Amino acid sequence: MAKCISNPNPQLPNRQQNTSTSHDSAELALSQSTIYRPLDRAKREIRICDLYPASQISAKLQCSLRIVPINAAGKFVAFSYVWGREAETDTLYIDTVEHRIKPNLAAGLRRFRARFRQDPRTRIRPISIWIDAICINQDSSEERNHQVPLMRSIFSRCEYAFSWLGEAGQDSDFAMDCIAKIASVRRPGDYEYYFVRRSIFETFCEGRPWVAIHNLLRREYWYRVWILQEFILPANLVIACGAKALPWKKFRDLQCLRGCADILECDARELRMEISHLDSETQDKTVTVFRTLWELVFILSRDKSDFKNYSIHGFTSLIHFTMSLQATDPRDKIYGILALCKGIDIRPDYSKTTQQVYTDLAMLLLSQNSNLLWYSGIHFGKNINRLANISYWPSWVPDWDYITRCFTAEAILPLRQLEREHVDGSGMSLSFKKLGFEHLQKFTALHIRGQIWQAIMNPVPADEWLKPHHLSATLQEMYAKFYPGTSLHYGLRKPMPQLVALFLTIIQSIGYSMPRMDPEEDLAAGFCVNTLVRIRNGINDGSEVTKSILELSLSALLQMFAEQFETCNTTFDSPEMYKDAYLAKEMECFRGRVFFKCTTGHFGIGPLGARDGDLICKLYGSDYPYVLRKVDSHFVLVGQCCVLGFIGDDELDTAQSVMLEIW
Repeated sequence: MAKCISNPNPQLPNRQQNTSTSHDSAELALSQSTIYRPLDRAKREIRICDLYPASQISAKLQCSLRIVPINAAGKFVAFSYVWGREAETDTLYIDTVEHRIKPNLAAGLRRFRARFRQDPRTRIRPISIWIDAICINQDSSEERNHQVPLMRSIFSRCEYAFSWLGEAGQDSDFAMDCIAKIASVRRPGDYEYYFVRRSIFETFCEGRPWVAIHNLLRREYWYRVWILQEFILPANLVIACGAKALPWKKFRDLQCLRGCADILECDARELRMEISHLDSETQDKTVTVFRTLWELVFILSRDKSDFKNYSIHGFTSLIHFTMSLQATDPRDKIYGILALCKGIDIRPDYSKTTQQVYTDLAMLLLSQNSNLLWYSGIHFGKNINRLANISYWPSWVPDWDYITRCFTAEAILPLRQLEREHVDGSGMSLSFKKLGFEHLQKFTALHIRGQIWQAIMNPVPADEWLKPHHLSATLQEMYAKFYPGTSLHYGLRKPMPQLVALFLTIIQSIGYSMPRMDPEEDLAAGFCVNTLVRIRNGINDGSEVTKSILELSLSALLQMFAEQFETCNTTFDSPEMYKDAYLAKEMECFRGRVFFKCTTGHFGIGPLGARDGDLICKLYGSDYPYVLRKVDSHFVLVGQCCVLGFIGDDELDTAQSVMLEIW
């Protein structure tokens, strides 16, 4: 995904929640045995739900189930929806048996049924649909294991998918009308996005349309991990909200609003200029609409042919696309995207724990030289005590559910380069040497060859380090000192001022991850301006600053960088122009990370869980170093880091390498 999607309401419905009494459970077990006759796996059988028409929308829901081989299912509609947190308070009558369903599904079925009421061809005959909550016995793990792998065929073969966003509310009817109107605007060519946006903003010059679309796109429906296959696989798709419905192609046409990535740079300054007449809250929501379209619609609009080459080597990239999408069952963070990947030896098994599922996946992908370790250790960031409780989770196994729930995906900045890699995974694989696994009593240990480099000293969370008193003290210590070593990535041929090295440390951590929208000279100018402002603020908050720092001028700072870059053209003539651009890059770099120094004088940026005495290690085959912590005779993986002069080295001294055991 381009930049990771954040859900404003991270509370998820509990798909497995059981709110029934023992009496109700007994009745449920009886009804389930009556409804769900066994399926023949050899024939790849599925159930189709035939929903009976009704003259009133409030009429009771009635249907029957029939078992058919998937190849002989005929025409049917696949139902896509949110399970919801509510208890099963509504009733669906399957033949003569009452079957409890959740209110959101019941509302969607009634609205879906009403679409056929005025069509004489379908008014009196049942409508064939496939719904996981009804067509799969959710109380049978064995049946779920069998049916989930068939969902690729189910959604590929359906006549169309019906995507139910929920009942109307928060101006959703108005939002649907606005989307239809936006879609009617002439489609732009490669260089016409600006003129289309201008035309749309002239039409929707008030705030209400953008707030309504914002609310519609922030519904929980859009943030489900299953949504990717449910949108990409069907030949046709209908989006329904309340009584309104639009074909998906109307939503796809919202891409004309996305424009180019640069309109969202630096807090969307260009976009805000176009909507400057709106109040600040509405501006924020409009910007959110554009960001959501950039992240969400772009991914969901991809053709299924884009995924036909996804093999095991591209599965890590596929996980990245869906990293911030949510799943009621954490195992579905993996199982929910299997339908889009071929050749990966993973079968849904709901008898396994989440830890087992994630560990098995990590072993498989690491064995195939995946860059999976980039995601490892992150789940220890906000609760570092978990590292002492090894039985809880192996540190080298990414906890995909934690990453989603805690929005830590945004801290995995270097991984954004995956969005520009080939879909088959080429160019993303690593070449780990002598990698193996050892199955211990409660977990699995990773054995991998690497070289310990140096120790971390005094890591400080970035948001704390950037406070004026902290930053001023750091700059005072750096001033007039030189940074040791060189960086192959930047081609540095001589020692440089530590202040310049600090800037390059920040920039190098984003350099691999996204295209630079601003030249280094521009960002350096912005860095100098902000540094000087922070030094002055540091004086105001009572911190001690030496005379040399007090007398430091903007021209003196710029001169350091002019000598380093050698080509600064006219950028440094008006450095204030670039302060916001630098702050935006800095925020991208530091989010969810710590600033640290090393015993050798180097400094870098590392994972939030790093602490004094942790070790920087090069794992052979990885472009980035990692932070490890020594525990008895083994290590735990804290996370990835960036160190100027260390990142970008092609290889280290193999004679000094050792086999590391990571728990």
